[in-house]
Amino acid sequence: MIFPLSSQWCGIYIHIPFCRTKCRYCDFLSFPNSTEEEMRCYAESLLWEMEIRIPEVGGRFKHFTLYIGGGTPTILSLELMNGILRKACKLIPNITEITVEANPFTVSQELVGMLEDNRVTRMSLGVQSLNPKVLRILGRSSDREDILKALAMAAHRRFRLSVDLIYGAPLQDKEGLLEDIGEVASFGPDHISAYSLTLEGDVPLQKEVENGKYRLLEEDEWVKQMFTVINRLKEFGYDQYEVSNFAKDGEYCLHNLIYWSNGSYLGLGLGGVSHIDGKRWGNTGELKRYLNRDLSPAWEEVLPPERKTAETAILMLRTRWGIPEHHPICRDVSLMKRLEDLCHRNLLNHTNGAFVIPERLLPVANEVLSRIVAAP
Repeated sequence: MIFPLSSQWCGIYIHIPFCRTKCRYCDFLSFPNSTEEEMRCYAESLLWEMEIRIPEVGGRFKHFTLYIGGGTPTILSLELMNGILRKACKLIPNITEITVEANPFTVSQELVGMLEDNRVTRMSLGVQSLNPKVLRILGRSSDREDILKALAMAAHRRFRLSVDLIYGAPLQDKEGLLEDIGEVASFGPDHISAYSLTLEGDVPLQKEVENGKYRLLEEDEWVKQMFTVINRLKEFGYDQYEVSNFAKDGEYCLHNLIYWSNGSYLGLGLGGVSHIDGKRWGNTGELKRYLNRDLSPAWEEVLPPERKTAETAILMLRTRWGIPEHHPICRDVSLMKRLEDLCHRNLLNHTNGAFVIPERLLPVANEVLSRIVAAP
């Protein structure tokens, strides 16, 4: 695998904005308690959009990935999900990877079989935690029993398994994290994403933190939890290839590698974001407007070359490979000055022909990366 991925790759993302309940930390574009009729109408509009927009990119790239996310995509009926996957496989040439996100309570033998029949190569299972107290605080719609059942069913799948975990949540301690990682790893997932809890927007958990009901970790506690996760996953054989992502045996998520290469992607469905030829735009986030099949962009922007260069540098530095010194953005004199200045400050390493963030600075990676857009 060569990173960054070449310009011959394109990722196609499909957003399914429905879920059973809204997690108490989530500010994603999603709607709980939707009716079967609403989901069917949405799927029909999505299939219509796929017919129009996928052919626009189909002949421009050699390799494609498909990622169906949400919300909870697998809350759709098997019939609707099957129709979306079949349509995608028909329209998209040379699909190298197909990922479907799933919430544990939706996983069944029938779902697993349908995904296998449609050549899905990866299920991304939203576990977050196995601790009942933490699950309740987060407002997850799957409980510990749901999660263990889903992991057991997915353990015998023909596709790869990716699991999402969260750390830094209220009442989450080192011992609980180690137990979560050990239990999850026992099912043999190929990939684990471990995200720090972040509270953005006007979400219920943020209000409870502000009111003093729950306490978030102090910075030194949070750093300790981060390295607890990193070190334990390494012990289980997972390679940290991005700040929050770990894989065994090179089973990296190619779709995300397209993002971290600042490559091309097409976003379909409500709120889908696209980035092609230095232009970025987004679909409407209004469900009624989307169901009325209005595909006019809700917003769009053309990225100036200097901004595109800075964004590419920031995204690539999140990965274990960093920025290879032979990459075209290293021809930018201004960027090179910033990278060299960060090296002089010991905020970046320049080793083995690449600029990379030292592991010790991963907890402050965002602060380091922000300096890419500032003058040295």
